[in-house]
Amino acid sequence: PFPQYLGDYDFWIAHLCQVDELHGSACGFLFSYTWLVGRESDFNLGRELGLVPQMPWTQWRAYIQDVRRAIDAKPLDQINRRYLYSELRLPRLNWIYRLYGRRQNRSLIRGYVYNDRTYGSFFVRNLDL
Repeated sequence: PFPQYLGDYDFWIAHLCQVDELHGSACGFLFSYTWLVGRESDFNLGRELGLVPQMPWTQWRAYIQDVRRAIDAKPLDQINRRYLYSELRLPRLNWIYRLYGRRQNRSLIRGYVYNDRTYGSFFVRNLDL
């Protein structure tokens, strides 16, 4: 869910801007959220699931435009590096799962999605393509 305090300017000044690591993580989280919830359909779904603030679409749209302008005006080195990379590819996700996700008797051999080697086979299996 979108933390309400990330929309509060006073909170940013009092808490997040004081520590570089916190500021970078907050900027990155906020920046990624603006790209994930950039369309009205995404916003409506997020609002139904309680993932975005309860506000009208027009207000959210204006907010994310302001956020993008503010972050784009700054060098991206202020954003935590974790948020500068794009998606994790399935093979890498499988390795991460093998290394860190072995709980509750999960097999080391199997990955996160062990039947699929490509996005194409995953989508065909799950979306009836």
